[in-house]
Order: sequence, then C-alpha cells, then structure tokens
Amino acid sequence: MKTKPGSLFFKSVLRFSLFWLFGEMEITLQDMRLVVMQDVTKFFRGNDLNRGRDSRRTIEG
Repeated sequence: MKTKPGSLFFKSVLRFSLFWLFGEMEITLQDMRLVVMQDVTKFFRGNDLNRGRDSRRTIEG
C-alpha cells in the first residue's frame, strides 16, 4: 500500500499544527519547509523500508 503525496503533505501539516498547539517548538516558515522536505525525501527513499510502518516515530529523534 503506497502513500499518496497529498496525504503525506496533510500528515506533515497535521504534525506541525500539533507541535504548534503544544508549544514544543517555535515554528518558522523555514522550519516547516525543512520538515516537509524531510518527509518527501523520506517517502521517496524509504518507501520500501517503511512500508506499513508509522513514519512519525523516526522524525522525533
């Protein structure tokens, strides 16, 4: 089962709004773009490795 890029972007935005709500990080536009790019490259590189796995675990480190 492959993840659609649209839902991947939605997950990134959702994750960031949660971060903002809990005040865990100060969000700038650059930070947001950086994390979205991280998600996109992770999606293309590790799609076979992370199949069926939740990608939220890997970004918090």
